[in-house]
Amino acid sequence: MKPIKQFLFFSLLLILASCGTKSEEAKYIPKSASTVLIMNAQTLREKMKKANVQLDTVLAKIFVNDSSDAKAKAVLKRVFDSAGINWDKNLFAYVQQKSSMLNGVTTQIAFSLGLSDAEKFKQVLTAEGKDSIAKAIQQKDKYSALYLNDNTVLSWNKERAFISYYRNDRPVQFDSVNMKFTLPDPKKEAEAVAASVEAIYTLDKSASMQELDAFNDMMKDPADAWLFSSSNGALASLSATPLNLPGIENLLKDNYSTNTIHFTEGKIEGISRLYPSPQMKSIFKKYAGPVVNTDMIKRFPGKIQGFSAASFNPELIGAILDELQVEELVGGFIRETGFTLQDFYQCIKGDITVAFGDIAMKPISSDTTVFNFSLPTGKLVMYAPVGNKQSFTKLMDSAVNRKWLQKKGNDYVPNELMEKIGLYIKANQDGILMASDSATAVAFMQASAKATIDPAILDQAKGKSVAFYMDISGIIGALRANATTPAYYDGLFSHVIATTDNFNGKAVEGKFEVVMNNKNENSLVAIIKLMTGFAADMRKSNKLVLRESDSIRNLDLMTQ
Repeated sequence: MKPIKQFLFFSLLLILASCGTKSEEAKYIPKSASTVLIMNAQTLREKMKKANVQLDTVLAKIFVNDSSDAKAKAVLKRVFDSAGINWDKNLFAYVQQKSSMLNGVTTQIAFSLGLSDAEKFKQVLTAEGKDSIAKAIQQKDKYSALYLNDNTVLSWNKERAFISYYRNDRPVQFDSVNMKFTLPDPKKEAEAVAASVEAIYTLDKSASMQELDAFNDMMKDPADAWLFSSSNGALASLSATPLNLPGIENLLKDNYSTNTIHFTEGKIEGISRLYPSPQMKSIFKKYAGPVVNTDMIKRFPGKIQGFSAASFNPELIGAILDELQVEELVGGFIRETGFTLQDFYQCIKGDITVAFGDIAMKPISSDTTVFNFSLPTGKLVMYAPVGNKQSFTKLMDSAVNRKWLQKKGNDYVPNELMEKIGLYIKANQDGILMASDSATAVAFMQASAKATIDPAILDQAKGKSVAFYMDISGIIGALRANATTPAYYDGLFSHVIATTDNFNGKAVEGKFEVVMNNKNENSLVAIIKLMTGFAADMRKSNKLVLRESDSIRNLDLMTQ
């Protein structure tokens, strides 16, 4: 939990500080970054002001106890008020990864905020450590740098300050001449860290986000925050592994995803766009898919607390496999079994529905009261209609011959060993069904009971290629039983829903909503309350650990 809480605390400071323009940050962000998050502080600050959320109020909730709290609060207040930081500029963070079989994986994570007075920033920075910090600051041609540890550097110029982290997970190599393993050279590692900082301030325009249309189009859309991601990071990771299919670079290279995020009354709303690579674009155009079948969702026998539905043209899988040249690699082996690659992906129609609900904590009793406890229970259904019946029958009959399945009438069911996994599975020429139990399966197939779900949720799923829904409030309420949750979290989220359209010729567009229980409060305010609570708990826990450590140390001294 500690890393999560630290991230939430940093995110809280990021939100509190946010405000800015859209033109400056692109020149500092490398085009090869796999993920970029930008906070539009102007709109966020306006919303916080409207809700009367003040820095002093937030800090007072985090730092509430002793003199150390007062000192930490004063330091943060000074940083916000008089450290030469320009809170009218956007804050952003990015992650960049590069990989190779020889050199391993290098990761750089950078956080940035704007400066109005670099000299004031340096003065506040050196105020606590005085000469020791001042002497440690390295003056470069285009920036100043202060090493926080071997991998983390605080650097700044006249415009912005960066906290950057660089790490190279280099594989240990074996020297066959001297018959020994060689460890990474610390000097070279230090040079790599320094080079990563230098690259921030010497980034060429052609290598920056200024030259990437998908990023620039995203920044044209008004939003409270922008999230950008690239498939090139995944491609870099794959290049460092033996898994390197012939056509994978053409498929993964230059696929970009953009998200614009808005904090509104009672909701966090977002619009996503996936810009596929030229190869993926041609595949999407050729094999445009159908839309989800919401009738399958309605057949769930009980209260739906979550569903995922997708509809696609199975030939899309074949086109991707062809691009990856999988047929050339494994086609001969598969044909020896009497199958083709087409048999595997054509046996389903392309409609997949998963739904679950009626979650509850069921008491488990025993002969003694010592071992009485509760376990979560619920209903689950997964259903996929059959596509090519000939391919389906061929695959199922083969599974029967190998004793993986058994055939009863027209149905294919698990063998005795597979039945022990505790799920009900049945397949026939209508479809493939997996359920939590036989009663749920029968009720689903006979449509004997109607699902309990808000019709507005199903309306949002209609006409979409993918739809996802989760009743956060209902699930947590059912699972926690008599347990309590912190007041700052209790009843915060209602549900989340996300949908995706089919390819429109340029991009795959989607929408998502995180709905809060309090419809009259701006979602930004609710998130700040959540993060403030986490930050206060994190500080309280850290202080408790320190006190326990001091107690143990004092006990050791007394017993010596």
